[in-house]
Amino acid sequence: MYTTLQANIDELDNSFLQKIKELFKHKKVTITISSELDDDTEYLLSNPANKQRLMESIEQAKNGKTISMNLDDLK
Repeated sequence: MYTTLQANIDELDNSFLQKIKELFKHKKVTITISSELDDDTEYLLSNPANKQRLMESIEQAKNGKTISMNLDDLK
C-alpha cells in the first residue's frame, strides 16, 4: 500500500500519528519528510548545473534545434 499524506507542520500532532498507525496497522512503514518547493521547475532550477542545462535546452528549442523521432526510432 502506498499513501501520500500532506500536512502543514502545525497539523502534526499525536492524533495525526494515531491516524497513520490505524491506516498501517501492524505494518512496517517508511516516513519521508520533505519541504516541497513550489513546483518541479523551481526544484530543477535550484541546482546551478541543472539550470544551465535547462536554459541551454530552452534556447536550442527556440532556435529550432530539435530532434524529432517516433517510438520505432528508439527500438
